[in-house]
Amino acid sequence: MNGGRTGLTALVTGLLFISTLFLLPLFKAIPPNAIYPVLVIVGVLMFSELAHIDFRDIAVATSSFLIVIIMPLTYSITNGLAFGFISYTLIKLVKGEFNEINIALLTLSIISLLTFVV
Repeated sequence: MNGGRTGLTALVTGLLFISTLFLLPLFKAIPPNAIYPVLVIVGVLMFSELAHIDFRDIAVATSSFLIVIIMPLTYSITNGLAFGFISYTLIKLVKGEFNEINIALLTLSIISLLTFVV
């Protein structure tokens, strides 16, 4: 499976997100203690994906390690991913593997770096 390929996928996703606005009072009625087990399950599912990472590439290994370590230390998934983008791009630049750095990765790395600097 390749996922959604048309704009219809984005439209359905947007409509489903809008529909959650009407259910917000119901979601707020859920006590925080009921949410924690779900977060643990999400964490376990995230860790199960580590088995599929190619650790032979130093850029992938380092950025993956930083993502996994920074997320719990900063209590932020965003910070972990930002450190991963920055470290992957820097290692690829130092190694001279410019063909593996595309404009999207470079843009995300610059934005991530700017959020930490500014």
